[in-house]
This record gives sequence, structure tokens and C-alpha cells, in this order.
Amino acid sequence: MIIKRREFLKMVPALGLSMGMSQSLIIKPEQDNKKIINALQQAVEEFYSQNFYGIDWGSDWDNEIHQQNLIYAVHKIHPTTHNDLAFVVAMRNVFYPAASVIDEYVCRKTTGKSNAPDHPLLHDTRWGVPFTYRLIAYQEQVTCVIQELTDKHWDQNQEIWHGIYYGRMKPDEFYSLFTDHYKKQLTITDAKQIFDGLDYIRNRFTTYAECSTVVSRAMEILKA
Repeated sequence: MIIKRREFLKMVPALGLSMGMSQSLIIKPEQDNKKIINALQQAVEEFYSQNFYGIDWGSDWDNEIHQQNLIYAVHKIHPTTHNDLAFVVAMRNVFYPAASVIDEYVCRKTTGKSNAPDHPLLHDTRWGVPFTYRLIAYQEQVTCVIQELTDKHWDQNQEIWHGIYYGRMKPDEFYSLFTDHYKKQLTITDAKQIFDGLDYIRNRFTTYAECSTVVSRAMEILKA
């Protein structure tokens, strides 16, 4: 079954009940940041030490950049909800300094304004709100963006994403897969902008499911 963006948006409240996307307060604002950082780090280590996806992450999954991203995200975002914490984990998993993305998240959350431009598809103010404030942080969002643009089946969307991720697909080929609707709405320049955005975030290869699971475990650690 193909889920359209508008259908996906309608399903968000139900997903919140089953997947922990709720914005309800789960951490008291005065909770010590160091305790939150330690709990998240322990949960991350437990999760990825289980050889997730059958991959030996080795030291790549726990280097200095990851640690800096985690600390910076907690101190800047002051996470109090499951959603905030999942975003913190997503930024922790990035393989490059994520301060600019974290700062943009905080800006959009606290002021409703954007310092960085949204690419054309994300101009719909409902897209990603309140979950990431129109910032792409999770692989599920990438899949939904590709689905919206191409109207392809899930397995075809995965092939397109893998083409971008591994450098096998070029912007022109990406644009050729757009539906007639989006070929009329977007130019090849717009398509290249979207392509470059997706290519830029490929090193944020993480899913909401992963991040949410880590957060749930971290909450157990905090309560222990």
C-alpha cells in the first residue's frame, strides 16, 4: 500500500499513540543535563552493541564528533519530550558536526522562524511539524519525500534513495522520475536543490524507529 503525504499527515496523531511521538512532557525541565546525556549515551551503546543490521560499527559509531553532537544538542535543545530526545539522538548519530542543524531546530521551535531556507517541497508548514520543524532528520522522512515526488512503490523509493546514497544517481535522472505534477511545479534547478539536500543528509543515516527505541531505553535508565 502506498501512503500519500496527506494520508501520512492524517495518521500522525495515531502514530503518536503507538510510537512515542507525543509532545507530552516526559522530563522535568530541571532534570540535570549530565544525567540525560549519560542515560542517552548508555542507551545508544546498548542499542548499537547488539550488532544492529548485522554491521560491525566499531569505533565509527562512538567517536568524538558523536559525543560533541550529543552534548551540544542536549544543552541547546533542553529536551523535555520524546520528540526532542529522538531528535537529539538523531543528531548524535550524525558523522559530522551538527551544530548548525541543532541551532536551526531550536530557532524554529522557540521562535517559529527559519534562519535556513526550506527546499520547495517543505514549504507546506504542516510538513514535519511538530516533529522536526521541517528539518529532515530521519530516513522515514526521506522515503516520504521521494514517495511524494515520484509516486513510486516503497521498494522503488528505496532503490532511488540507495542510488543517491551510494552516488549512483545524478540530479537529472532523479528529476526524470518525478510525476508530471511535480515536473510542472518544479524546475530542474529545484530538483537539483532537493537532490543536493538529500545527498547532504545521507550521513544522517538513521531512522526514527531507532532513535525512538533509544529514547525509551534512556527513560528507563533515568527512572532506575
